[in-house]
Amino acid sequence: MVAVIASGATYYFATNQNSVQEATAKITGHSTNPSQSMSKRVSKLKVSSLTLQQKNAAVMVYAAMKYKDGNWQHLIENGQSHKVDAINDHPQVIIDAENNRNGLTDYSIQPSGAYRISSYRSTLGETTIDEMVEYINTHNYENMVNQLSENIRLKEDND
Repeated sequence: MVAVIASGATYYFATNQNSVQEATAKITGHSTNPSQSMSKRVSKLKVSSLTLQQKNAAVMVYAAMKYKDGNWQHLIENGQSHKVDAINDHPQVIIDAENNRNGLTDYSIQPSGAYRISSYRSTLGETTIDEMVEYINTHNYENMVNQLSENIRLKEDND
């Protein structure tokens, strides 16, 4: 009996770990095979040269990966194949994608310059653009930021 339970638990955790790795690879575009991911070298992001589209993409990637937030992760998945709107409602920015099932992702830039990132009316955290870029560069998400930025449309609230 104990052997059956132990083998069942081993199977469950092994298959669950594989699906977590597959989901991460799908969201990030990174392979779980280290030899494949080493073949593509991407230059590191620099805060001083980020476009507004890249800044918005950086917030998306940071929120999805750092906070493991499902709303931001879903937004990234949609943003890979659909246009993403970054609607500036001073100082709040609402980010939404075509075909997104919810409009629950936003951030605001505080007077201090910090980015307050929210999901479904809850604050996930507060950080600076420098800290986001450092996190993205450390985790090799630069390519994802650059790809997402190509699909971002900047809008004002009155557009």
